[in-house]
Amino acid sequence: MNLPKYTKCGAHGVPQQLKQVRSRTDPPFHFLYDQSDLDMQSVEDVGLLEPVLTHLWHELTWKCCSSGDGLVVDIGANWGWYSLLSLALGCSVIAFEPVPAFHDVLRRGVAANPDFIGRAELHRKVEDELRHERDRRELPARAAA
Repeated sequence: MNLPKYTKCGAHGVPQQLKQVRSRTDPPFHFLYDQSDLDMQSVEDVGLLEPVLTHLWHELTWKCCSSGDGLVVDIGANWGWYSLLSLALGCSVIAFEPVPAFHDVLRRGVAANPDFIGRAELHRKVEDELRHERDRRELPARAAA
């Protein structure tokens, strides 16, 4: 029986077969993923994850991000492809990923791109941290609409 491969994590929940690639986006960035995850095959083959959606995301966000004051909120960031792409385009990112293995890989992905570090906020829980931040942060009017 051919069963799909699933991510195997080590003692600390970090995938054991991490691979780093340079994306073929404009601008490019370093992306880490578990090479045993079959959904990542396009990253290996063409340097892009979900090529059509990546193109659409680029077209919808590049102008805002290139202005220097763009903000992307990524809830359920997974391995962080769209968070990292948004950072590469110039946006600041607030990313939420509750799965420890994915969160750790996203954290490593940001670290692999030193220019992203000051513009990325990574969180594991949405509700608790948002409740805490609600009084200290006001989203821009364009994001609240």
